[in-house]
Amino acid sequence: MVREGGGGAGSGRCAGQVLPADPFSYQSTTTPTRPPKKEERYVDFKLNGHWKSSCTWRVHTALAAKGVPHAIVPVNILARYRTSFKGSKAHAARNPMRQVPTLEFVDRELGGATALISRSLAIVEFLEAAYAERGGRLLLEDPVLTEKVKEVAEIINAGVQPLQNLSVAEAIDRASSREGAGQEFGRDAIARGLSSLEAILALHDPDEATGARHGGSYAVGSHGPGLADFCLVPQLCDTRRFGVDCAPYLTLRKVEGACKAHPWFRDVPEFQKDYGCLS
Repeated sequence: MVREGGGGAGSGRCAGQVLPADPFSYQSTTTPTRPPKKEERYVDFKLNGHWKSSCTWRVHTALAAKGVPHAIVPVNILARYRTSFKGSKAHAARNPMRQVPTLEFVDRELGGATALISRSLAIVEFLEAAYAERGGRLLLEDPVLTEKVKEVAEIINAGVQPLQNLSVAEAIDRASSREGAGQEFGRDAIARGLSSLEAILALHDPDEATGARHGGSYAVGSHGPGLADFCLVPQLCDTRRFGVDCAPYLTLRKVEGACKAHPWFRDVPEFQKDYGCLS
């Protein structure tokens, strides 16, 4: 059994020859023995999120990659800090930060207790660990490239996305006594972050790379999308929403194009039933 996620050098059938190992592939290079079918440990998944949230988008794509069925629970992120918001107490019980996303599910091995995970990268790593032999691989097999994937994800997750948030923009407007200062700060943060990502990912671009490190069409040269791609595509959507020109980021746009053609990225952000509402 070969996992979905892409197929480049090192995958496919072999007749009388040994194919080289491919450090860029998100596929398993071995055929695991199928264990006896057993009852699922984790069931009744609910993704609490908002259609404009890039962090929710990351998790939705990871759930699609692993083929995990789940319900969508819309959360009004613009009202999450208002004590009058009728859903604020319920959401705060799930996520004390009152942010999105929060993945909620039942763990049968804990007596049917409800489990909650509330940070997007933590959720993605949980899904990879919990469903290691199911669906696509979300992290690469090669340890160096896996850390490069996490580096790209963290640049977006810690160095760009939080700085463009509405709460940050509003705080900067108040501190500066100038409306729009926060939006300017967010646009500058996006431009700095994407310039860094362009320089990093250009090294793995199959059209630019040299020697033996030619890779695939996705981030860090992989042959299938994974964690870095899950973070990049929503960020580029936010970038355009902020009015930042994406034209200089050729490599990022090429990766985005490959992702948009992949089935894991279908119906996003339109996947959520509050799409266009609660804005």
